Amino acid sequence: MKVCRSTPGSAVGAFLLGVACLCGVTGCGEAGDSRPKYKASGTVLLEGAPVEGAVVAFVLEEGSGTAVAMTDEMGKFQLNMPPGKNGIPAGKYKISVRKTTTSAPANKEPTTFEEMEKQHKAGIQAAPPPPPKLGVPARYGDTATSQLTEEVEPDGKNEFVLELKG
Repeated sequence: MKVCRSTPGSAVGAFLLGVACLCGVTGCGEAGDSRPKYKASGTVLLEGAPVEGAVVAFVLEEGSGTAVAMTDEMGKFQLNMPPGKNGIPAGKYKISVRKTTTSAPANKEPTTFEEMEKQHKAGIQAAPPPPPKLGVPARYGDTATSQLTEEVEPDGKNEFVLELKG
């Protein structure tokens, strides 16, 4: 019997799928979007340390548009709208930052039939995977509670440092 487990990649994939659905409702910047785009990038820090693998979403306060990016090992991200294009429209943005992590199950999964049979006879049940853990405080995962805002300016440097507090 094979037991399916959630992996860190699947949690991020599920989140990105949700963001893609949200973009379908709010508009991520359609292919015919003629608004000028400006380079925008930044760094996510939690208590001064870079946050790797966080999903950063910039949502326009007025009009429609959402830009989503993932941070690298140095916490850096580059925003594009729509994906594959360079930059995002000027304007004021509300920002969310989300990161989930998973850890290994409490007991070892059997890898052979003999191990599975041995665990079954001993009454050992396979442990469910632990729930995903948030890699940043939950309040940052929603633009309504993150209190993170930035403005992309046509003539600005548009390099943002998002300093999160634990």
